[in-house]
Amino acid sequence: MKRPRGPVIAAGRTINTCGFFSALTTHHEAYASINDKLSYEKDTLKKMNQKGLPVPTLIDMEVADAFVTEYLEGENPKDIFKDKRISLEDKLTIVRKLSSSLSQIHENGFFHGASTLSNTRYSNSIGYWVDFGTIPKKGLALDHLQAKDLNGFIYSACRNCSSNDIQKDMQIVNEILKAYAYRPVLDKLRDIQPQKISFLYAVLSRKRKPFAVENIRKEIVNILGKDL
Repeated sequence: MKRPRGPVIAAGRTINTCGFFSALTTHHEAYASINDKLSYEKDTLKKMNQKGLPVPTLIDMEVADAFVTEYLEGENPKDIFKDKRISLEDKLTIVRKLSSSLSQIHENGFFHGASTLSNTRYSNSIGYWVDFGTIPKKGLALDHLQAKDLNGFIYSACRNCSSNDIQKDMQIVNEILKAYAYRPVLDKLRDIQPQKISFLYAVLSRKRKPFAVENIRKEIVNILGKDL
């Protein structure tokens, strides 16, 4: 079901049919209180808006324990990627737009923290990133967080688009890395790649067949060894 048009409110729970977005997830509950997360995301979006980055625009509206953003027309790329009627080339176009947008966000000193397709929108040929409620853990360097963003996006795109098709995986990895322009994070991405993908990591963490995840890892390492 599509969300209604109009402002989107970030609050303490997600009610998709009513147009509510949550800035909170149980996965990150240990990091901060609800109010801390809402304040963090609101402040982050405000700074991003000032830089003109591809994220939702905050609307100046007083709402208790919440904040309001613009509604982004368009679809969630996760739904587009799973639609077999849409060509791979059209999907790759969206991949490139999202990768370029993530690069802009990183180059301006921000990170996402949950960089899956579920947290993106494709509207008016622009790839947007939404839901910046992940407060960074102390002690983690920004480039490490950003590299994890890019890594997570690669695996999410492959998982939702290719259905364990190795050739499609390779195309997706190539297009993402070619469109991503912030070199310091590309260098860090190589550093955080594991030496080998374990069966448990592949099946439980990525929900992919182990051989497919291992091929994605190898392709990342291979491409990063060349001049992009």
